[in-house]
Amino acid sequence: MSMSRATLLRCCGQRSSSLLQVKRYLHKVQIAQCSNSTQEQENKQESETEQWFYNRGWPYEPLYGPRPKYPKRKSPVKRAISLMRVVESDEIRRLLESNRAMLPKSIPDLAVGDVIRLKIVDPSDESKVQWFTGRVIHLRKAYTGSSVTLRNVVNEVAVERVVPLYSPWIREAYLLDRKPTDKQDLFYLRERPLKESSCGPMEPPELANKGNRAKK
Repeated sequence: MSMSRATLLRCCGQRSSSLLQVKRYLHKVQIAQCSNSTQEQENKQESETEQWFYNRGWPYEPLYGPRPKYPKRKSPVKRAISLMRVVESDEIRRLLESNRAMLPKSIPDLAVGDVIRLKIVDPSDESKVQWFTGRVIHLRKAYTGSSVTLRNVVNEVAVERVVPLYSPWIREAYLLDRKPTDKQDLFYLRERPLKESSCGPMEPPELANKGNRAKK
């Protein structure tokens, strides 16, 4: 619209025309420009609408329409891990219901710092029984792979044993002492004197007395 008046009059073909004709010409130019801009906006909206509503899931989903919102897809590794957690949770429930996992069944609130005594059966020969008493210095929680690390002193030698938490070979479990602690593990006992790791004899007192009498 920066055209001079002489140029506008020349375009109209009438150099000596009145100002009314110039105004009419400008009005027509404005109408043409508005119609062009409106048409461009409509075309742009149509193209955006087609891109937005076009569904690539056709023919299983409507070709045109709002695309449904699906949850975020996980990677195959994460899907496999979540599936294994469900399977392991079911296995733990079956072990507890069938009384095959006696350690969590007898001591459900097992924590670091507890002194426990376990009766463990030899898998190759169930007639062989071994008792182990120790303090829980580490508790690993990994579903069916959970384990407990016990520490005790035998004949002035520090002994540690890692026992599966849901092992079916643990027939009995007893809680002897409990010392609450805020620490996640007690590995610092490995650098302390042995008397701090001592938890008493491995076997129950009645069995220990019988052994001593037999030796005499």
